[in-house]
Amino acid sequence: MALTAAERETVVLMNDADKFITITTSQRKMVTALERNAAAEILSDTTFEGTRILEVKLPLNAFGIRNPKGKRDVAAKRVMKAAKCGAPTASGKPCGRIARKDTGKCPVHS
Repeated sequence: MALTAAERETVVLMNDADKFITITTSQRKMVTALERNAAAEILSDTTFEGTRILEVKLPLNAFGIRNPKGKRDVAAKRVMKAAKCGAPTASGKPCGRIARKDTGKCPVHS
């Protein structure tokens, strides 16, 4: 008997000491997405009561947490309102990073 929808879950483990995260999931969409991720190192791939459980290790920079559209928190709204750095990049386009208040440019271009 396979796990129910409420029992299929994803657990993300990360800490300040390591440069990687560990993800354990039994959610079908997440299993597929992690399998296709070139940066993911598969640690284990098992089956429990007919449900596939995948555990992978990812570099910290290959993982991000997104909010659903329209569900931005207060900090994200502040960032969106913050002044952007206008310094030109190598391609000639403006930088777009958040500018420092004192210099008006991002830390890269200050």
